[in-house]
Amino acid sequence: MSTFEPESVVAILKSLQPGLQEQKKFEKTWKQNVEKRWKTWKKNRQTQSQYMLQLEWEANVVEYVSHVSKETAGLVVAGSL
Repeated sequence: MSTFEPESVVAILKSLQPGLQEQKKFEKTWKQNVEKRWKTWKKNRQTQSQYMLQLEWEANVVEYVSHVSKETAGLVVAGSL
């Protein structure tokens, strides 16, 4: 078992969306982005891992980092770092 469990992460982030329609849209978009990413990796990186479960897990990690980055980008005040 990994410390990053995609199903749990998606469920938590989905529950933070304001309404049922937004929650469904969030989950659908997440899954589409993950699938597109790992399939692209598999197609374009023939000399690297082709193990679908590993690629899918990694794509979920990237989607999580992208989501958190997007959600927190406006919170950094210029010159505060």
